[in-house]
Amino acid sequence: MAKKWNPEQRKRGSRSGKWRGLSLGAQQAKEERQRGNLQGAPKPGQLTRIAATIAHALKRGAKALWSKAKPLIIENRLIIRSLAIFLAVILAFILALPAYRGFLYGPLLVAIARITAFILKVFGMEAHVSGTTIIAPLFSVEVIAACSGIFAYVLFVAAVFAYPCKLKAKLIGIVLGLPAIFFVNLVRMVSLFYIGAYLPQFFEPAHLLFWQALMIVTVVLVWLFWAQRFTHVRQ
Repeated sequence: MAKKWNPEQRKRGSRSGKWRGLSLGAQQAKEERQRGNLQGAPKPGQLTRIAATIAHALKRGAKALWSKAKPLIIENRLIIRSLAIFLAVILAFILALPAYRGFLYGPLLVAIARITAFILKVFGMEAHVSGTTIIAPLFSVEVIAACSGIFAYVLFVAAVFAYPCKLKAKLIGIVLGLPAIFFVNLVRMVSLFYIGAYLPQFFEPAHLLFWQALMIVTVVLVWLFWAQRFTHVRQ
């Protein structure tokens, strides 16, 4: 049996259907606009707003980061300054090295070779020098840049300049420290020559491991001696 509708029910049904249809159409239009916004290229105005939003977010993040880092920087400014000077001296040496490599390494390596040969003769070993090569009956070795100890000198000078003290104390440190490191490097050369002559199997470990580490230790010890005896931290 067919269900009968009275006029009032028919009126309400048509009205609700109308609103349902409009809601569905509006929803579809909204989805179409969203898809268009996602798939289509943004307009210049939109790009400007996006860039401004990103810049504002970065600015706020930078301010928040600075507000947290500023007290730490102020509290540790002396350490930060010393570290910056230390790295700057090393960087300056690396950048300037091509300009004076020949002038520095030539005379320095020849001097190391001749002094080492002279010490060997004092201890009774027949040795002579040809250029930068030390020649003996049992062993011969060429003095190269790595044997000059230049890296140890640079570390020491950088550490001295980075220390917060008067310029006079820094000059005293350089005048006293560099000869001390040079002397230790000569001991290194003589000992390595004897190891190469009589214990050649231990030459490479002694050269690459033992003495490399000992040179760094020497730099630290000489620097500590200078810092304790000849300097005071400025307040």
